[in-house]
Amino acid sequence: MDFGNAKSLIGRTLKVGLHGIDHLERGYSLGKRAKRFTSERAFRKRVRFQVETTDRYGRIVGEVILPEGLNLNQELGGTANMPRIIGS
Repeated sequence: MDFGNAKSLIGRTLKVGLHGIDHLERGYSLGKRAKRFTSERAFRKRVRFQVETTDRYGRIVGEVILPEGLNLNQELGGTANMPRIIGS
């Protein structure tokens, strides 16, 4: 799963993982494109985070629901979405 930081409503920064999304190593072009895709949809926006579980390190893992109601995890997930994400 991929991890990033999120700021809670009380201003606390949390490390959260996107459930069902594999982490792409830094430096890979697909990882950069996926990060850009995610940032365009969620950065500095008020989103809803639905907790699914915690990982073995105690980090929160769940799904991000965007302001327009779309599920970011579903937008990112699966090879069927990759051409749209990478601009092919």
